[in-house]
Amino acid sequence: MAIQTYAEQLEEVQAKLKAIRQGAQEYSIGGAVSRSLKHVDYAELRKEETWLRKMVARESRGGILIRGATKV
Repeated sequence: MAIQTYAEQLEEVQAKLKAIRQGAQEYSIGGAVSRSLKHVDYAELRKEETWLRKMVARESRGGILIRGATKV
C-alpha cells in the first residue's frame, strides 16, 4: 500500500464530509483495502480537513518557512 500525499488525504476527507452532508450514515472507500466510515464526528473531520489544507499549502510553498532565525 502506497503512502498517501497530504493532497490525496485531503480529497478523501472532503469526500467523507460531502457524503455526510448529503445524509450518508455509512461511507465506503473502494480500492485494495475497503474502509467504511460510520457515525463519524463531523467536527473531527473538519479539524482534519483544516490541518490537511495547511499541510498541502506548506508543500506547495516548498516546505517549512522560518522567519527571524538567530545565527549561532
